[in-house]
Amino acid sequence: MGYSSEKIILSDVDGVLLNWEDQFHSWMKFRGHTRVHSNSYYYEHHYIGLSKDEARRAIQEYNGSSWMLGLPPLRDALAGVARLVDAGYKFHCITSMGDDPYSKELRMMNLERVFGNDVFDELTVIGMGDSKEPILSKYKDSGLVWIEDKASNARIGAKLGLDAILMDHLYNQDSKDDGLLRVANWADICNYMGV
Repeated sequence: MGYSSEKIILSDVDGVLLNWEDQFHSWMKFRGHTRVHSNSYYYEHHYIGLSKDEARRAIQEYNGSSWMLGLPPLRDALAGVARLVDAGYKFHCITSMGDDPYSKELRMMNLERVFGNDVFDELTVIGMGDSKEPILSKYKDSGLVWIEDKASNARIGAKLGLDAILMDHLYNQDSKDDGLLRVANWADICNYMGV
């Protein structure tokens, strides 16, 4: 059976299923960093005196920390995912969070704590900044739904024949969507999918 006939949803995790951003800002405040208002996707723009390399190191440290066990669901993800699971869908998650060997385990523990044990069939963790194209290519031309918060990753999925959906955030407002479906929440996703 090909992927196109299965009830699978491809999903990023942070900024789609889980609220990584608010928890990261709490962690940075706990560590003594001063935040400035910024709608940038890049976290060196959010903190006074933080270089690009320092921001990357902070994100890597955070992603391997116990704080990852406490990420809450994003917006109405809990209700939306439950609707889709009730309709028979399973999730394959593709997340870019670094190469710490325990990060994947923390990520899965948090997902199962929030959404339940029978929701996620696959979790693929890639390095920060690595392209998701090699992973998404195995689903090429399947037409499966691919939900992302980073427009460039959503466009990769669309190019590969996936039904790409962009979760709306302040940091992706300036992105040219190239015809991507932009949604505000999981209710929009469920309605789009007829669930």
